[in-house]
Amino acid sequence: MDFLRRALSVSFSTEALPATAVSLRRLALTTVCALGVGVTGVSPSIAASKNEKLFDVIGILPPDLDYKALCERDSVRVPLITDWEQWNGEKTDRKSDDLFKIAREYSKGSDRVFADPETASKILAYLETNRHDFEVAELRLAQAENVLNAQKDAFSQEVIDSLQQAIDAGSVKAATLMARYIGPEAPANRQNLEEAARLYAAAARAGNLEAEQGLITLANTGRPEFAMTVAEKRARMTNVLNRMIQEIVNEGTCSYLSQIGNLYLLEKYITKQNDVALAWLRIQAQLGDGVLAELLGRRLKLGRFFDYNQEKSIELFKIAAEKGRPKAMLEVGQAHIKSLIANASEQIGEDYLLKAAEAEVPKAYEVLAKYYRGSYGHRFQPELAAKFYEKAAAAGEKREEMLYGLGKLLMLDTPVYDPKRALAAFEASAELGHDGAAREAANLYMRELIPGQPADYVKAVRLYRFAAISGDSAAARTLSKLYRCGEGLPYKHDVSETWMDKAAFLGSSESMYELSQQMLRSGMLKHDAKMMARGTMLLRRAAHDGSAKAIAALAFAYEKGTEYLPADPERYDQLIAYTLRNPFDHQKIFRELAVRRFTKDMNEAARLDIIKKTAGELQITDLDPIFAQTFAAKASTVNEASDQFQLAHNLLETGANQATTLEALDLLEESADEGYVKAKIDLVRFSSKGYTVDALAEIGQEGVCSVRDALALASAFSEIGSDEANAYRDDWLARSNDIAKNDPLAALDIGMAYWKGAFGEDHKQQAEPYLVKSLELGQEKPLFILAEGHIKDVWADSDPEKGAKIYRDLAASGRANAAYSLLRFISQGKVNSNFDEIEMLLSQVRAIPDLQSELTPLYIKLADLSTKGKFGDSNGPQTVSLLLDAAEKSADPELFRRLAEIYLNGQMGIDRDLESGMEWMLKAAQAGDRTAAERVARSYEFGFVFEKNASLAAEWDEKANFLQE
Repeated sequence: MDFLRRALSVSFSTEALPATAVSLRRLALTTVCALGVGVTGVSPSIAASKNEKLFDVIGILPPDLDYKALCERDSVRVPLITDWEQWNGEKTDRKSDDLFKIAREYSKGSDRVFADPETASKILAYLETNRHDFEVAELRLAQAENVLNAQKDAFSQEVIDSLQQAIDAGSVKAATLMARYIGPEAPANRQNLEEAARLYAAAARAGNLEAEQGLITLANTGRPEFAMTVAEKRARMTNVLNRMIQEIVNEGTCSYLSQIGNLYLLEKYITKQNDVALAWLRIQAQLGDGVLAELLGRRLKLGRFFDYNQEKSIELFKIAAEKGRPKAMLEVGQAHIKSLIANASEQIGEDYLLKAAEAEVPKAYEVLAKYYRGSYGHRFQPELAAKFYEKAAAAGEKREEMLYGLGKLLMLDTPVYDPKRALAAFEASAELGHDGAAREAANLYMRELIPGQPADYVKAVRLYRFAAISGDSAAARTLSKLYRCGEGLPYKHDVSETWMDKAAFLGSSESMYELSQQMLRSGMLKHDAKMMARGTMLLRRAAHDGSAKAIAALAFAYEKGTEYLPADPERYDQLIAYTLRNPFDHQKIFRELAVRRFTKDMNEAARLDIIKKTAGELQITDLDPIFAQTFAAKASTVNEASDQFQLAHNLLETGANQATTLEALDLLEESADEGYVKAKIDLVRFSSKGYTVDALAEIGQEGVCSVRDALALASAFSEIGSDEANAYRDDWLARSNDIAKNDPLAALDIGMAYWKGAFGEDHKQQAEPYLVKSLELGQEKPLFILAEGHIKDVWADSDPEKGAKIYRDLAASGRANAAYSLLRFISQGKVNSNFDEIEMLLSQVRAIPDLQSELTPLYIKLADLSTKGKFGDSNGPQTVSLLLDAAEKSADPELFRRLAEIYLNGQMGIDRDLESGMEWMLKAAQAGDRTAAERVARSYEFGFVFEKNASLAAEWDEKANFLQE
């Protein structure tokens, strides 16, 4: 490194010159190089330890000054009149200082020009050749920095030579750059720490503040010859900060504003002090630095580095927007139209959003589409909404959602009503995987709403199937109805029942597990590989969604092997590891798995022992389904036909192998031999031919002597659906009437059969006279059904208010189940109410243990209605109270994240509480929410609310990635 030694060879002392009196621009490096014998203030005997790398320096807040006036000189930028990128060195009348500033701007790049070191080099070369009023040292420094910008810190002789030329011309800053280029932060192949120390020490004596920091960087390497005490580091950095502030105040060197802010923020030389950092950086942004303003605004909005602050965030976004930053325009626009700030103005918000849209920000199209759609409670302009829905879809921003929104808009009774365009939008969205759009397209094919286009059941059914398989419960219900009613499809009761099961179970992992067991049983009984494959798929999905039973069943299958899955030890290990890593109820899962293992090859005596230990004196129907495999052992002790029938159904509902299914059929045969009519009907249903008129008629000829048996036969005939079967159905219904006579329980049975759709949904209305008769004869239960029928508009003279009054009267008499039913309909928006009534009803329901598991979804629905003002003026704290009640016994990550956002943002009348907010965010993350896991990771990473912890940050990042996969 001879070039460095030459730079340090001239001896000249400046000990007598105070640093503040030295002009850094004019001082040649040769005046201080004799001081390169060592690092001033270093105590070689003291080695730096790892815990000394960072230290506290008192936070110095910006002095109260008119920074706009103080920094005016630095803030005025030279106009770009000439196209400098096309300029080839022709003579120009521009001032040397202006040319110099333009060159520096092209060298680094800015918000108005891209970085172009080649253009900068042309301008600097012109200055060197044609202008002699410019200082050589400053020119050489600019040329050296330009080379560095072009090389992007790559090691090259050109960089070294360029820096050396600037050093030879007397540039102190060039010496600092050279020291950094070969210092401890440089790649190992070009480090020379001794020479870097000489240069840093010399430049520091000349007053260069970056060199002062460079000496601390050297001290942090742990090399004894560069070591400093913590006190020495603290004193040096305090001096640096004070000197920077002096430069700002005395010289107007406002570039130090962001440097001071970054020193407090980046935790390189001193311990992080975010609030102090923000104070300095905000001043720099407020002076018109659009890039910094947008960056700070986003960090304040996300709560990264700095505490979340909506108002300050929008203030900074506004500065960035005024400097032409399109994404900042979007943020300001959203804040105004969503009333996220004080004095929000719909017009201002709309103007900013339109500017962002002009700059082709895709998110702006989406927000404007929803804005003109009226989603934010503002004016409804369907023409503009349609325009921006189309733009958003074309831009690819949430394309399927935007197409779906467009289709829904085009179906409204407005000037843009166009079912043909709506169908095209729905189909395009469905092709991208939107299940709701597939259902809407299917509806259009069914309804014949498009002129000249007849109903197309084939396309409709295809789309309904896609939507239902993708998880749309409404589509599944429609398919069930089509098969049940034979509308556009052949009548198939079993297929209808399957789709209704799917509709009922969608969204519930436990229900998916139960349905998977039904499919697996059916597939094994019929040797149907396709059915078993579907059951296995559903079992995996239920396990993925957190069903403890499904996880245990899948683990057991992989461990032991079953009729539907071969043993797979590797997958078993993976599933157990996954269970341990994720927020499931570990004990419950492993208890389920243990019971499955324990009962796999158990003899009859051992199984009966389990029954005694777990069920005690309970009836068979009360046994825990987890011990399904023990039911067969109990069969020998069951003699009553009704018990045999019930045991058979328990086996069919909880068994998962061919053996238990065959045992169930044996029990049904025994029950049927004892004359149990329902068992006879089920044997016909499970036979290879299924229900036939002749088989059911034969059961009827053998004798039916109860209303329930007559109704069971009538229902079975109803499922066949032929004219002959319907005639038999009507005959058995007439017989049930004859049997009932003036029996209140019999009348109730008939009414309930109609109510449950035993003879088709179209016959539900016929339940009312039987329920009224049972009520008149002294039964109370019909009141509940009659009330529900009024609210659901089932009866010919339905009156929702009448139904609500029945429930209110029952609740007032102390019937908690009536209070619960009324709450359910209030939560569905079918009955009007207020907070006082809701709280009274909840107080009744909370006292009933059996209803507690049903309350969580009620709380959420009631809270959602409350936020929409459905219970009078919106009451934020009461709404939050409902959400908190829901969260007590919930494992819903979305609910936890919703509460987190309320506390973090201080919404809905709740004071901002960062600690509570992050506690809920942690619960959401533990419950499996990927976004929450990312937020928790960032909190641990940057020390926001949670104490900074790199290992926990990495752990939550891993969990977030796992959840995404």
